Amino acid sequence: MNKKSIIIGLVIGAPIAIAIGVCWYAHYRTERFATNAHAAYTKQIRALGAEGVPLVAAQLQGPLPPGARDAGQIYKQIAAQMEAHPPKGDDLLVTNGLRQNHILTISETNKIHTALQHQAHLMNLIHTAAQRPECDLRIDWSNPNPAAVLFPDFRNIRMGTRALSVESYDLASRGRMREAVKNQALGFQLADHAYTGKTMIATLVTAACDAITLEGMRKLLYLSHGDSAIAQAIQDEVRNHLHIHPFSECLNTELTIQASEIEFLREDGPESLVEASNSDPHNPRSSHFLGLIPRSQWSAYLDDNGALVLAKLRRDRAIIDQPYPVSNPQLVASDAALEKAIKDSGPLRYTVAQMLTTNKAKFASKQTVIKASAAITDTSARLLIFKSKTHSFPASLSALPNIPLDPFTGKPLKYRREGAGFVLYSVGEDGDFDGGRPAAKPKKYQSMFRYPMPPYYTTPIKEQ
Repeated sequence: MNKKSIIIGLVIGAPIAIAIGVCWYAHYRTERFATNAHAAYTKQIRALGAEGVPLVAAQLQGPLPPGARDAGQIYKQIAAQMEAHPPKGDDLLVTNGLRQNHILTISETNKIHTALQHQAHLMNLIHTAAQRPECDLRIDWSNPNPAAVLFPDFRNIRMGTRALSVESYDLASRGRMREAVKNQALGFQLADHAYTGKTMIATLVTAACDAITLEGMRKLLYLSHGDSAIAQAIQDEVRNHLHIHPFSECLNTELTIQASEIEFLREDGPESLVEASNSDPHNPRSSHFLGLIPRSQWSAYLDDNGALVLAKLRRDRAIIDQPYPVSNPQLVASDAALEKAIKDSGPLRYTVAQMLTTNKAKFASKQTVIKASAAITDTSARLLIFKSKTHSFPASLSALPNIPLDPFTGKPLKYRREGAGFVLYSVGEDGDFDGGRPAAKPKKYQSMFRYPMPPYYTTPIKEQ
C-alpha cells in the first residue's frame, strides 16, 4: 500500500471510526442512564409497597359508611341548594361569614338574624351534615389517569363552617351563650369531614374550617364579657372536638397519585403531557421538549423523574408531622434540594418532577398556625377562669399549670399584662411577632388574643 492510499484511508476511515466511537459512547451513556434511573425508581416503588402505600389510585377507595352516618350525600344536597337558590343581598352575610377581628353593630346583627331565617333550609342541611360522624365525598379513584380524577368542591364545607359561625354569633347576641358555644363547635366536625378527602387541598380546607371555628370561639369570649362558665365551655369544646390531623396521611395519598401518574404517563407516552405543559409558566420550552422525547427513552425519562418525586415525598412525609422547630428546617432544606436538582440539571431534565411537586414547608406551616390558634383560645379561656377566681389576671403564665406551648417554638406562649387586661400571642412563623399594640389590627396570620376587646373590633382600622 503506497503512502497516498494510506492517507486516503485515514481521511475516510478516521471520521467513520470517530463517529462509531461517539455513537457507541452515547449509546453506552444512554443505557447506563436508563439502568440507573430504573434502579432508583424501582427502589422507591418497593419502599412504598413495604410501607403499605397503595401503588394504584383505585385502591384509595374505601368502603362507604352507612347512609345514616354519612355526611357526603348531604353535601351534595347543599351544593344543589346553593345552585338552585344562590343567596343574594343580605343573605350573603350567612354564606360569606363574619369578618375577622370584627364585632357586628346592632344593625348588622339584625341583618344576619333575618338572613338566617331566609336561609333556614340551607342551615338545616348544614346541621344535618354536622350531626353525621362519617363522610365519604365520593371521589372516583377508578380513573386510570389520576390527574383527571374529579375532586369534590370543598367550598360548601368551608361555607357551612362560616354559616355556623354566623349562626353562633346570632345566638350569642340574643343571650343564648351556651347554645352558641355548642353550635360553634360543630365547625370542628365539618373540618373532620373535609379531611376525609385525603388530599392536600382537603387538608388545607380542614385547616381553614378549624381557623374559622376558633376565631368564632374567641369572639364568643368577647360577647360573654369574660364569663368564666362560658370560658370553661369553650375550653372543653376545643379540647374535646378539635382534631389536629396528620399531614403525613395526605402525603401518602399524594405518593399513590404520583406513582399512578408516572405509570399512566409511561403507557400513554410523551404526547399526553405536551398539552398540559403548554400552560406551564415556569418552563415554556417544556412542551416542545416533551414532544421530542422518543418512545425508546420515555420510560427512562419517567424513571428518572419519578425517583426524584417519590424520594422527596417520602422524605417529607417522614418529617412533616414533627414539631415545627424540628420539621420546618428539614422541609425548607428538602424544597431547596429539589429546586437545586432541577436548576443544576438544566431546564428540561426534570420537567415532569417540576409539574408534580409542590412546596411542603409553606404547606405545613398552615397547620402550625391552627395549633397556635387553638393554644391561644384554650389559654385565653383559662386566663378568664383564673380571673373569676382571683379577681385579677396572673402576672405570668407560670400561674397556670400545664398550659399548651407555642407550636412555632416549643416554648410557652408570650403573655403580658396591659392595664386591666392582657395580650396573649404566638411569635409566629418568622419568630418576631411581639403581640402588637392595642390600637393596631393584627394581620390574618398572626395568632393572638387581647382582652378586653380592642378598639379595632368595633372601629375600622387598617392592618398595621
